[in-house]
Amino acid sequence: MATEFVIRGIDCRLYLGSGTFASPSFSEIKNAGDVKIPSNPEMADITTRAGRGLKQEATALLGLQIECKLIKKEGDANWGTIKDAFMNGGQLLIAEASGGTLSGGAIVGDVDYVKMFANVAKFDETHENGQVVSAEVTFSPGEGDASGNVWAYVAASS
Repeated sequence: MATEFVIRGIDCRLYLGSGTFASPSFSEIKNAGDVKIPSNPEMADITTRAGRGLKQEATALLGLQIECKLIKKEGDANWGTIKDAFMNGGQLLIAEASGGTLSGGAIVGDVDYVKMFANVAKFDETHENGQVVSAEVTFSPGEGDASGNVWAYVAASS
């Protein structure tokens, strides 16, 4: 059944990229679930007398992270790539899209997405008896590339 809404867990996707920031080639991380982008901005106090007794604040720094639960499957190269980046301190090109599809490694369709060079800030692997091996993963902005690209928000085309 077609719907006009973007459905969590069906339409939202997490991607691992290669190539350059300007022209990346993405592949879907199919074993990622519960993908979230929490926004936790730090607020700066800008209170003045003009506020007439009200505290005034402005967004100072926005904490951009991508969080997900990653399920391990035999032969899954993405698991090894992400865990290796965590263990060895490497950065990855990651994108999170609320809809859209892949065409030749590009995210296409009426979709907005965030892409960033990311450090794997957390990789909490779980090995419980009788349970599937999984990891709670957090990606945080990395150093970027030589051109100074760290992250970008790409708006929907329509």
